[in-house]
Amino acid sequence: MDVNTPAAPPSYADMAAHPLLAAGDVAVFLAFATIGAASHAANANPLSVTLTAAPFIVAWLAVAPLMGAYTRRAVGTYQGAAVTTARAWLVGVPSGLALRGVVTSHLPPPSFAVVTLLSTAVLLGVWRGSYVKLRGAEVAEGKRGGVLDGFRMITTLLRRW
Repeated sequence: MDVNTPAAPPSYADMAAHPLLAAGDVAVFLAFATIGAASHAANANPLSVTLTAAPFIVAWLAVAPLMGAYTRRAVGTYQGAAVTTARAWLVGVPSGLALRGVVTSHLPPPSFAVVTLLSTAVLLGVWRGSYVKLRGAEVAEGKRGGVLDGFRMITTLLRRW
């Protein structure tokens, strides 16, 4: 890939290219709902867990691909995974809270919102970091990072100028 060629904008096709990552994301929200049901000593049957997690899953799968959470950058390095996950999380999880409020016809209590934000951030971070670890971090194309390469880059820029 040429360095001067702009990257394609994030899209749902990126998510289709990483079905295991998307399935893991869904599992994260199901785990979040299961942990929440178990912590309240409620009946953690699969239907109630799925109904609790569904708004978050729908919001995440609608927003995250457009925020770059499934691009090459998101799955190539730990730093890229952290940045793209955080960006998608900042939009996707609050959207899930809002969608859950619409579905249940009431505003979730602040304690639920805080616990949701914290726990989903941790769970998504751990899952996506594990995914990069299992998949193997990539070295970005065109980046060698040596001192001589830095001097070559500077001289090339000066010649172009």
